[in-house]
This record gives sequence, C-alpha cells and structure tokens, in this order.
Amino acid sequence: MDDRRKRLKYQACHRGMKEADLILGQFSDKYLSTMTDDQLDEFEDLLSAPDQTLFAWLTGHEAVPERFDTGVMALMKAFQFQGTL
Repeated sequence: MDDRRKRLKYQACHRGMKEADLILGQFSDKYLSTMTDDQLDEFEDLLSAPDQTLFAWLTGHEAVPERFDTGVMALMKAFQFQGTL
C-alpha cells in the first residue's frame, strides 16, 4: 500500500468517534486499495468533515452538501457495515 493510502487508512480508523472509526475503517479496508486518484481525492475531502456531520450524512439525518455528494459518498452510503454499534 502506498503512503497516501496508508495515511488515509489511518485517518479513517482514528477519527475520535468510535462509530465513525468502525464504519470508515471497514469501508477503507474494502475499497481503499482499488480507488482511483480521483476517488482518493473525494475520500480525503470527506475525511475532512467532522465525525458527527459525516455520520449524519451517512445515516440520512442530514442532506449531503453538493461539494461532498460524490461517487465515493454514494459508495459509502451503499456500504454494508459488518458490525454492531
């Protein structure tokens, strides 16, 4: 795994909010290695959002702003989390 993917994996798994760590960690385990450079850019941008906001987008409690309403966000929304919160 290249340095960028390693950094994004770390950021996805060490968010501060346990629910976000679990969901984003499993998502990155499944998809990070096959993402294109454009998808990595989108994922990196999504990781800049606060945990509570990102979680609200993923659960449908808040609308996703246009800037973050990307292919990676759609993939994250469709992702089947394999755990209990």
